[in-house]
Amino acid sequence: MRARGPARQRILDAAARCFAAEGMNAAGVDRISREAGTAKETLYRHFAGKDELIAAYLAEASAAWWDRVGARLTPLASPDARILALFDDLAERVADRGYRGCPFINAAAELPDPEHPARRIIDQHRGWVAGLLVGLAEEGGHPAAGALASQVGVLHDGAMVAAGIDRDGAVRLVGDARAAASRLISG
Repeated sequence: MRARGPARQRILDAAARCFAAEGMNAAGVDRISREAGTAKETLYRHFAGKDELIAAYLAEASAAWWDRVGARLTPLASPDARILALFDDLAERVADRGYRGCPFINAAAELPDPEHPARRIIDQHRGWVAGLLVGLAEEGGHPAAGALASQVGVLHDGAMVAAGIDRDGAVRLVGDARAAASRLISG
């Protein structure tokens, strides 16, 4: 029985599942089309090719990240609390047994070609996150805001990678990274 609903979104949802389970290079358009309950021609009607599908998947992942993180940060008054809330968000995500790492880090590892259409999305998302951290560090009055933001960003990235590798210790690893970020913030 074919899946119902808008085909483009079903394809993106199927791509997200396949990319997480198999990797972006290994997941083929035949598999993604089958998973979406569409014909391969339907996939190509919505996306010029797999590269465009990957870029669209990452753009959607970025928008979802901003929606989720924005909702978490908005009620917090302290910029330092908002920085640490990024780790709280990550701890919730890695607690899900379906967590397969950061889609942007995974994509960067699988797609080294700087001209790949997904690289623009990866770079844009990571730039926005870096800008968020710098802005929060500046708002918190930290004298070396750029350095603090960079260090916290490295801890966050490291926690995402480590949690994707060590599934049994994922939540603990994110907690360790959060504790290190808290020490950095406290200065």
